[in-house]
Amino acid sequence: MTPAHGSVFGLLLFTLYTHERADLLARDSVLFHAFVDDNQLYLPRSTKEAEHCIETIDIWMSANA
Repeated sequence: MTPAHGSVFGLLLFTLYTHERADLLARDSVLFHAFVDDNQLYLPRSTKEAEHCIETIDIWMSANA
C-alpha cells in the first residue's frame, strides 16, 4: 500500500480514524464491509435495533466529520 497523496502518515491516520467506527459497529453486532470511503452495513431485521445502530453511527459521523 502507498501513503495517501503526499502524506507519509495518511494511511495510518485513516486507519486510526475508521477503527473507532468499526468498534461501534462490532459493539452493536453489526456486520459490515468497508473499503476506503465506501461502507456496507448488514443491519438486524428488528427496526428498533437498526434505528439504534444508525443513530449511533450518525452521532459518531457528526462528531468526527
